Amino acid sequence: MAALLHAQSREINGLKSRLSQVKDSARYVDTLNRIAGLYLTNQLDSSFIYLTKAHEMAKRRGYAKGKADTEMNLGSYYAFRANSYLSYRFYLDALQGYYALSDSNNICLAYMNIGIYYRYDGQYKPAADYINKAMDLAPRLSKKTVYASVLTNYYLVHSADPTKLDSLKWALTAARNIASRHKDERSLLNISLFDAYELLRKGDVGGSEKLLLTTIDKANSNGYNYLSM
Repeated sequence: MAALLHAQSREINGLKSRLSQVKDSARYVDTLNRIAGLYLTNQLDSSFIYLTKAHEMAKRRGYAKGKADTEMNLGSYYAFRANSYLSYRFYLDALQGYYALSDSNNICLAYMNIGIYYRYDGQYKPAADYINKAMDLAPRLSKKTVYASVLTNYYLVHSADPTKLDSLKWALTAARNIASRHKDERSLLNISLFDAYELLRKGDVGGSEKLLLTTIDKANSNGYNYLSM
């Protein structure tokens, strides 16, 4: 686990060191976005610095994909900052940008993120509408890890619905299988949190607590500080 943290820091440092050598503005914005995305899990202030630079440059250069990617990351940044209004606005801006680009993978992720926003805002009907849109699109996507994320968040959105227990169990199992095949550590950690909730739902308080603490420790060890919180 310590090796994974070291690997992430090494990737960030490597990307930073190569920034001065990147002459193409689109690649420069993509690199800024990549650095910001890596920082999102553990250093929000650093992430925001790179997101601000990426957003300004993408708008100035008319780089639509870079602008939409930055807005998606800004949506996540403000979600971590508990600013739901700005989080929603940036996710919505990103969705419009991806519509214009016909970028199905990211349209699906934007649907998912907006669904999560509505879920935490207590608006269950639009939350279900958006996550169901993501579920309709996700199985046809080329990027299978997107499907794992959508399945996991389908569980999140519908977890309180007693009529969907079978589909919730199916969603977690399918998400775990995809995430395991693709070694998607972050999705696996999220799934473990919901596995702990399922144990609690069944009355296994001790087992739930044990799994929760194990997942928190693993998230911290892998640098996913905000996920563990």
